[in-house]
Amino acid sequence: MPRPAKGARLHKFKHRPHWYIRDTAQPDRSTGHTSREQAEKALAAYIATKGRKGSANEPGNITCGEVLTIYAEEYAPTVAAPERIGYALDALIPFWAELKVSHVKGETCRRYAKFRKKVIKRDAEGEPIEWAPVSAGTVRRELGTLQAALNYCQSEGFLTSAPLVTLPEKPEAKERWLTRDEAARLIWTAYRGHKAKHIARFILIGLYTGTRKDAIIRMGFEKNTIGGWFDLDHGHHVSHERVGAVDKEAQNPCPHPSPTSRPPETLESSRGRLGRRI
Repeated sequence: MPRPAKGARLHKFKHRPHWYIRDTAQPDRSTGHTSREQAEKALAAYIATKGRKGSANEPGNITCGEVLTIYAEEYAPTVAAPERIGYALDALIPFWAELKVSHVKGETCRRYAKFRKKVIKRDAEGEPIEWAPVSAGTVRRELGTLQAALNYCQSEGFLTSAPLVTLPEKPEAKERWLTRDEAARLIWTAYRGHKAKHIARFILIGLYTGTRKDAIIRMGFEKNTIGGWFDLDHGHHVSHERVGAVDKEAQNPCPHPSPTSRPPETLESSRGRLGRRI
């Protein structure tokens, strides 16, 4: 005789911080919450919408926490740097998790900006004891992730409509660059440091090409599918922003004689010692 189905219920894995929802013939689903009380609310929302497959939820019937969880589980693993989305979600969930999508408006977005704090001092045991507001730029990036999650859920049929997230004013761009002397001192300090010559090479590549740090780390001397490469024989470099996709700004390699795109001369002498990778 078959065992009766247990139905939707909460489950806690020892190696994971969040509570999960388990249901018959369904994959485990994260609630996005570490507390039992909040997880039970997510379970109640799940049960209330269960069986509505194929029909999108009205903004008043789904929480922002559920939207962020869907975005984290379905979309984040497909990007080149999912940890960046993870950092934003860690900041968003404490404030937005229990709010309905219908609560997303200018007032709540401004309240989030006031709520958002960072730890600036800890006690001897490592517990936070002093906080300070984060920058408007940080809040803007985090709320941008919330907007992206809402848009994703709408396009995937989880939401009937995605409200507009109100972002703080875009901060003015920093117009401060290293002087030639400052760059020289930075490179020299790294080059003379203990086992730090690779950092000097990293700095040189960044200064000469303007390539982002993640892309520099994946670069090599031979054409590859995991990062960019320097073609020292022909005097240009090609960078990939993500696996299998060429960055729009780097689809056309940057040829000589542009001094800002020319590979550092030290790379030519380093190629034999360094092998395939930078």
